[in-house]
Amino acid sequence: MRFLPTSTHRNRGFSLIELAIVVAVLGVVAMIAMPNLFSARKSAEVKICITNLRAIDHAKQQWGFENGKSDADKPLFSDIEPYLTSRQLNNICPLGGKYEIKQMKDNPTCEYSAQGHILVE
Repeated sequence: MRFLPTSTHRNRGFSLIELAIVVAVLGVVAMIAMPNLFSARKSAEVKICITNLRAIDHAKQQWGFENGKSDADKPLFSDIEPYLTSRQLNNICPLGGKYEIKQMKDNPTCEYSAQGHILVE
């Protein structure tokens, strides 16, 4: 009489092939997601730059109004700094360019790229 084993011994876990397939799938997903992530980040940084330009322009206009300045006057960043609502705003764009405040009659710009980020109202 032959006895059947009451329990079978199986190795629990993943085989090498299953792990390789999972790693390959994760690699494909990462290749698809990474360019979109970088594009979204750059787009957000450009929007932050435009928002900063708007804040600089408002501060410049308020400085000019309170100090009786003409359209030809050009403030320094230190002149308009007290009028900025965000104290974290400095003279550097999130993308690395420097803000150019310009004369009272002109909108400020960012010198990040050849054409710069331009505040369009």
